[in-house]
Amino acid sequence: MFWTIVAKEIRHQLYSATFAYSFAAVAVLIVLTFALAAGNFHDSQSRYEAALAENLKRYEGMTDWYRVREASIMLPPQPLALLVSGVSNDIGRKIDVTPGGAPVAYGSRYGDEPIFAVFQTLDLLFIFLVVFSLFAVLLGYNSICGEREQGTLKLALSGTVTRSTLLMGKATGALLALGSALTIALLVGILLFPLLRVPLSGTDWIRAAVICLIGLLFFAVWLILSIGVSAVVRRPSSSFLVLLIIWIVSLLVIPRVAVVASNYLSDVPSVDEVDSRMASYRRDVNLEQRDALASYQGPSTELTEDPMAGVMHFQEYMDSINQIATQRTQEQWARLTEERDNASREREMLALTLSRISPAACLTLAASHVAGTELSLKHRFHEQADAYEDIFSSFLTEKTGMTMGGGMMFIIATDDDQQVEELIDPSEIPEFSFQSPQLAESMTTAGIDIGLLGMFGLLFILGGVVAFRNYDVR
Repeated sequence: MFWTIVAKEIRHQLYSATFAYSFAAVAVLIVLTFALAAGNFHDSQSRYEAALAENLKRYEGMTDWYRVREASIMLPPQPLALLVSGVSNDIGRKIDVTPGGAPVAYGSRYGDEPIFAVFQTLDLLFIFLVVFSLFAVLLGYNSICGEREQGTLKLALSGTVTRSTLLMGKATGALLALGSALTIALLVGILLFPLLRVPLSGTDWIRAAVICLIGLLFFAVWLILSIGVSAVVRRPSSSFLVLLIIWIVSLLVIPRVAVVASNYLSDVPSVDEVDSRMASYRRDVNLEQRDALASYQGPSTELTEDPMAGVMHFQEYMDSINQIATQRTQEQWARLTEERDNASREREMLALTLSRISPAACLTLAASHVAGTELSLKHRFHEQADAYEDIFSSFLTEKTGMTMGGGMMFIIATDDDQQVEELIDPSEIPEFSFQSPQLAESMTTAGIDIGLLGMFGLLFILGGVVAFRNYDVR
């Protein structure tokens, strides 16, 4: 009897006009999203390559490495970031790395193109959050109460069919019919990537498949919730109104309230406060450098006979002062940023924990973790920029023979150096390679939210079964 109900529900869903129109709209949006993501990826890749070329071009014509004071590194475009944008459009994509300097990212997409900040971007996460949930509500809100109004529910329960069997059969049939249709639409969208020449690695294919499965799980949660609500209220109009209120609270209210609440419950120093403290510390260091210069004592009498030796002695003295100042500045910046990062991460964890009472927040977090565009993307980019700063500083030290951390330096030319100097080769500058998290790490962090989505679905179906036992079918 259970499978008879399942088969009947599949036919009912697939033959309904609501399904035909709704699925057509959803399928078009899914395919359009993948096509737009492919086009945006090629555009981002072209800009990225042009920025890399421009970064090397500015060093053309230089004849010594002393004038190379910084290197620009950029966050490379990722295909999956265009499907689940996460924070990738909000954070800076470029950092000018200088020896002893503090990495500051700039050039976010929303900063460069504010129009996208006004209307946001159409990505797969938006389709899951808004379109899939509304699709589930439209096709599930009258599953039980609609049959009660038509009088078929009382007839179906007049035989040997139990209420739990009927409810589970209708939920299973709806999930099989609608889930299969959405899976086909997602497969068509994914297959557009190779047709549109979007390079995906084997890991990227797995991540894309997992993101689609998470979206289907989110749809199943909302469909089960819709059927459960229809087994509680008596009229379809009431069911739709209740589900609309739940939809607004889940998607729009809870995540924002969680962020506001975390701001009140935690104290994080602002960027301006950190910069002010750092500027004050730099002033103190500069004053100490000035005092050290004032107390400089020249070389011994043996070296004073050679002017070049005296200059080199002063250069070594300056180099040692610069090394100390650079080290102290870097250590102070590391302490201040670590304090702020720790406080910021605690606030983020609080906000995320509070928001997880919403299935929409769980979907957002799970999908962004798998795509590699979660909140830690910013921290990961800055950490790798710090590591690259050490590599870049060591490279310049090797090329120049001195620490490039600030202060004065002397470039001495003599009459003997009349030959044409060779141009430097900018391609020797170490390349920055951004490392995304491993698939296993992403799946581990996303597992919590995937598990919560599954728990929501289980709770909703159990709640529907319990509520349906006392449902008045008259």
